[in-house]
Amino acid sequence: MGRTARIVTAVVGTAATLALAATVISLDSDEAKAGARQEQSAAGNADKASHSSGILLAHGADRHPSETAADWVTYADHVVEVTPVTETRIEPDQEAVDRGEGLILRDVKLRVDRVLWSSEEATETAPQTFNWTAHGWMFGGGEDDDSSVVTEMAGEGEPRMELGHHYIMAIEWQEPRCGTDDGDIPGQWRGLGSGSSLPYDASTIGQGEFEGTVRSADAARAAAAEGAASDSTVLNEFTGGDASDLVDELTRAEPVPEEPDPSAPPVEVCG
Repeated sequence: MGRTARIVTAVVGTAATLALAATVISLDSDEAKAGARQEQSAAGNADKASHSSGILLAHGADRHPSETAADWVTYADHVVEVTPVTETRIEPDQEAVDRGEGLILRDVKLRVDRVLWSSEEATETAPQTFNWTAHGWMFGGGEDDDSSVVTEMAGEGEPRMELGHHYIMAIEWQEPRCGTDDGDIPGQWRGLGSGSSLPYDASTIGQGEFEGTVRSADAARAAAAEGAASDSTVLNEFTGGDASDLVDELTRAEPVPEEPDPSAPPVEVCG
């Protein structure tokens, strides 16, 4: 590994606070390189900067357990099939610019193509569209702290949420919150954790964009088989299947005792 990333944090759709770790995936395949070029082009001014030949993966604590169907029916309000339709760069704040390193996040608009499952306890109907704060890029932190170095970033064990792909997501409505350290936070649709978003290109679970690279159905099955023995997740269990297989399991699954959201401070819910 050519360098070590400084530890920084960001709030994104799936996890509350994510720390960047010095984990880099080499872009060996043509598909991965093509995806990186597309994102570089979409980055506006960032396409003029030098890019690392890898993807920086972010780690963090999940808001809720999200690995099993039981987790999904416990914490999710809806499970939906979505397509990203637009994305906008979220520019770093002036402090990060002055420091010469920080994050460039993305505001991704997701279109809900189909509602696959809904909780009987959901207080909000499933949205037709919703916005999602997604990983984008990290700038700076290269050799000699060169701020022109821009590295594509994704979350470990989850899709990056890119245009041209399709996904299945378990989402929860978070009520508006008042009196937080960041001021008042409007109500929004949130994910459960890193296990609550699945690639779903060609109506096949596991096929498509994952951690910023594009996987075929065969590659997804191989990865699922490799991790199945020690990592029983929704993704591993249903890779290669379609949404109906997952819906059948969600219908049978029983909720489990809820665990508190570690990212939720004791603040007032706005009236």
